[in-house]
Amino acid sequence: MSFFFVLSGFVPTWSARRGDTTTGFWRRRFVKIYPNYVVAWALAMLLFASSYTSTHVSLANLFMVQVWVPSYFTNFSVDSPSWSLAVEAVFYLSFPLLLSVFRRIDARHLKYWITGAIAAVWATPALAYALFPKTPRVPSGQDLSVSQYWFSYVLPPVRMVDFALGILVALAVKHGRWRNIGMFWSSLLLVGG
Repeated sequence: MSFFFVLSGFVPTWSARRGDTTTGFWRRRFVKIYPNYVVAWALAMLLFASSYTSTHVSLANLFMVQVWVPSYFTNFSVDSPSWSLAVEAVFYLSFPLLLSVFRRIDARHLKYWITGAIAAVWATPALAYALFPKTPRVPSGQDLSVSQYWFSYVLPPVRMVDFALGILVALAVKHGRWRNIGMFWSSLLLVGG
């Protein structure tokens, strides 16, 4: 998921037009994502989810707010992959502000910001283990509690660091501050990843 969220920051930054308005950006994102989201939600409710999903949980999914609740069965209810789109909605709401702020960073300093963002992404699980109780466990059998999982994997402000990393990398590439390491090393990193 991290790569997808980083890519979600990179692509709109790479394609951002200087004269674009915030409302124009939001409108395009809304029209592209939400109608399809609603269709998938309705199909899931009709075909299977309505039999075991409460009204308030189904409405939380419809309005893309299920990710704000530290509940495994709420986060992944109705149409379980939809949680990531709910997180993306928060990203897209914040994108114009983040881009405006990050564009002010001196291009020579982007590498420090990128390093800080990577460190924050890596530190998140340790922070979740330190701050949250170890029980109840997530049903998938992982060695995480529901609150640890929610904080480190689902919660939008925490996942915003992945998104911000994508914005920063795109700005570094645009400014020519990203070193091309070649196909060999890139392939080696890909295999390692």
